[in-house]
Amino acid sequence: MLAERVKEWTMEWKEEGLQQGLQQGLCQGLESEQRMLARQVKRRYGPGMAETISPLLQGIRELRLLEAVGEWVIEYDDGQVFFNKLKEVAGR
Repeated sequence: MLAERVKEWTMEWKEEGLQQGLQQGLCQGLESEQRMLARQVKRRYGPGMAETISPLLQGIRELRLLEAVGEWVIEYDDGQVFFNKLKEVAGR
């Protein structure tokens, strides 16, 4: 009986560790994407815009939205148009 319980605990600990690892990996991926987008914005629109949008990017926790933001950096020549679009999405 004790041996069975130890096996159950071990499986539970492994599952918890796996979930923690997946969550950590997701967070690291999002942070990496946010940093890359900030660098792209800096090159495209200047350092002032990059500083302005950094808090907005940090508030986005969905990869698909960050991917869309990356496309906007390419699509919008005007930094203000880009900023307004980002503000609209980050405010959700």
